[in-house]
Amino acid sequence: MKPHQLAVGALGFVASVVSGYLYARPVKELSQHAEQQDGTSSCAFDRLADIYDDVIGSEERYMWYGLFRKWLLRKAQGDVLEISAGTGRNLPHYKYNNITTLILTDLSPPMLQQAQDKYFEDLQLQYKYPDLSVKFQIADAENLVAEDDQTPVTVPLHRHKYSSSSSSGSRASDPDISDRAGGGGGAGQQQQSTCGVWRFKSQHQ
Repeated sequence: MKPHQLAVGALGFVASVVSGYLYARPVKELSQHAEQQDGTSSCAFDRLADIYDDVIGSEERYMWYGLFRKWLLRKAQGDVLEISAGTGRNLPHYKYNNITTLILTDLSPPMLQQAQDKYFEDLQLQYKYPDLSVKFQIADAENLVAEDDQTPVTVPLHRHKYSSSSSSGSRASDPDISDRAGGGGGAGQQQQSTCGVWRFKSQHQ
């Protein structure tokens, strides 16, 4: 094997090791933080929502995840449904001029609340794209494919205080659904956690 081939192979190996470390470190930190809360793994994302972006963000920059997200979303157009949207890390990368409706879903209300705050407060996309219809729906991915003649089970997150009628993370039109999702509460109020698939299914069957 030629020297330059050995050098390329060595660089590739080092790059893979570094990438693996950069990926594993934030995951380990998040896991440790979740365990410190109550010693269990249930509802982990609910508890990690406030620190998730801070821990993951720098590592994603080092690994160029932003470019990957931009590349993956470059052809998103029309009516777009994002499943397991988390804290909305894809929001900066959509080509909104090509999108008519954007629906973000996640099972964790605290994670989805972060995504909604990112859309309306951090990025202020409601001013840049006032005609875009955007909704934030609490949903279990397993329930998004409904049986014939049935409606998929979703629960709208409470409307954000900066949302308008055209760009609404709207509250449910059925007050009973809103109550089951976490109770009354006005604009901007954080919704109660569903804390797992089993609770979501039992509440919305």
